[in-house]
Amino acid sequence: MPARQEEAMQPDRPTVEFLDEILHGKVSRRAALRRAAGLGIGASALATMLASRATSVAAKQSTPSPVASPSPSASPAASASYTPQGPGVERLVFWTRSSQDTSPNEWNGLVAVADAYQAAVGTTVELVTVPDADFRSRLSLAAPSGEGPDVLGPIAHDWIGELAIQQIAQPWTQDTIAGFADLSQSSVQGVTVNGQIYGVPLFSEALALVYNTDMVPEAPTTWDDLVARATELTSGDVYGFVFPILTQYYQGPFFYGFDSYVFAFENGAFDTADIGLNNAGGVETASFLRDMYHQQQPAMPEPVLDQANAGGFIDGLMEAQQLAMTIAGPWREPPLTDAGVNYAVAT
Repeated sequence: MPARQEEAMQPDRPTVEFLDEILHGKVSRRAALRRAAGLGIGASALATMLASRATSVAAKQSTPSPVASPSPSASPAASASYTPQGPGVERLVFWTRSSQDTSPNEWNGLVAVADAYQAAVGTTVELVTVPDADFRSRLSLAAPSGEGPDVLGPIAHDWIGELAIQQIAQPWTQDTIAGFADLSQSSVQGVTVNGQIYGVPLFSEALALVYNTDMVPEAPTTWDDLVARATELTSGDVYGFVFPILTQYYQGPFFYGFDSYVFAFENGAFDTADIGLNNAGGVETASFLRDMYHQQQPAMPEPVLDQANAGGFIDGLMEAQQLAMTIAGPWREPPLTDAGVNYAVAT
């Protein structure tokens, strides 16, 4: 690579100093994300830059320096550098649902972190892509025989209970999780089973109304408004509003909107004996969703009833600009951007 091009790809000195502050633990996770945003650096880019910086520091550590050693009076903290901590074993196997084809940003981030860990610790990290549909079944079979992964993820927090019960996941302690104090209580609770932490929260996601701004310039403000606009836009193979109507995750906002719930939550804990899906609000929600489809308010195509394939069908409609509005999460940002869809989000 020409020297000028290589130099242009390097972060400037203030950015390098900022990265070093994070690696040395001088900046909290929240503060780091805020400062990164001010520098125009997104969360994914920041993770990649940190991994690259850690690799660079580790490489310099392993190369004898021609510079004289610091004097005995020099502060140890001044000459210390961040080194990832972990077992010095020959190999770590990391199972992930990510791949270069399906989720390149996440995959590239994992590769960068794996390379940095190997450079610093000397342990080879083998990334293995396991299809989402087969992940849990293969894990349940492989782990008891010692053929499973040493590390796995990223996964949804609702897998944690199953992994804990099967004794596949190993509990963590707070002191082994860097930046634990910066994590939200709800995210930690999501990976906690019977008082033990079984995972490290990476990020939190939520559902929202995602709409094509070329078809819907401004988001509807009421349900009646949404139905009216969706009805106007629905014609032939173009639909105004479609979502995975039979998938519980996407039904959640409707149940909560009618004052229903899965388990009652009081005093910071769930009461699994108090199930709210069959309360008056739950019955009203079920009726509302049933009538939404059968009375075509708004009209939805029949494939949404194919629960196994509805998600892919709806994603295809949105990317082909044949769907104006849907319910989705931040994972839809890369494919919509790649498809050239102008979209916005309303909560």
